[in-house]
Amino acid sequence: MAPIGALPDPPLPLPRAAGPKLPPFTPTAHADIEFIAALGNPEEDVEAHVWEVRINGEETRYALKMVS
Repeated sequence: MAPIGALPDPPLPLPRAAGPKLPPFTPTAHADIEFIAALGNPEEDVEAHVWEVRINGEETRYALKMVS
């Protein structure tokens, strides 16, 4: 890991990978989320669950991780 002094200024947005991106959430954000399927193993995944979702009726599907 790079020392703090070596981090870019301003920081780069995350993630820096190809694929669909969502804008940052704001305190007044609103989205209609359609839960399509639970992913993973609910019996073993006790701290978080991942869902396949659609947001605001778009055809793009996302993986949404919910931490408990």
